[in-house]
Amino acid sequence: VVYNRYEGDFCKTRVNARDICRWYETRLEFNASRLGDVLFNIGDRYRVNIEFKSKCSLDSRLSMTIEREPLEQVLGTLSSLFPIRYERLSDDRIIITDKNKK
Repeated sequence: VVYNRYEGDFCKTRVNARDICRWYETRLEFNASRLGDVLFNIGDRYRVNIEFKSKCSLDSRLSMTIEREPLEQVLGTLSSLFPIRYERLSDDRIIITDKNKK
């Protein structure tokens, strides 16, 4: 059972436990992981609260490896791959919005 804190609901789904448990390592690896799960792990890794201002599609899948890249570079890459925009409101707070919504 997985709690989706972005949508506020529970669902039974298969997850890659290896991806979820790698938050403490210096390297994050994702293999066909949901964008929402990737952002959740990025928030934990960089110790920031990632919030969603508008309904974004978080079900898209991606594979990537993050080692020591700065947070801005990681978010910039994700925003070039997916229709999301990010705004850093403070050192520990980031807002993600849908690029297609104004």
